[in-house]
Amino acid sequence: MTPSQTFISALAFIAALTMPSISQAAFWDGYKLKELADADDRTDIGNVQPADYQKVGYLIGFVVGVHDAVDGILVCTPNQVKVGQIVSMVKKYVRENPDKWNRAASTLVMNALSSAFPCKK
Repeated sequence: MTPSQTFISALAFIAALTMPSISQAAFWDGYKLKELADADDRTDIGNVQPADYQKVGYLIGFVVGVHDAVDGILVCTPNQVKVGQIVSMVKKYVRENPDKWNRAASTLVMNALSSAFPCKK
């Protein structure tokens, strides 16, 4: 992980810790990821709703947390990949698989990342 990726990961983690909890991460599913992805999209186009920036922080923190937990084990991400790319891949996977929204959010993140960055055997 590059110094800038480490900094962004640390920043996202600290932001997630300082925000009030809206739900336990263990109970997040694909519907929750879709909600957070939609908030991220709204901030990109300037159509921000209340709490969207907070939701974007949750999305980044969650995706980075799952990534860091499985990187080198189930996922082998090249060093040059940026956090924004990883989040975009997860958002794309979630949108393309609405039939899986009832599954655990962490499972969807792992599926998205392992498809994009499989470890060579």
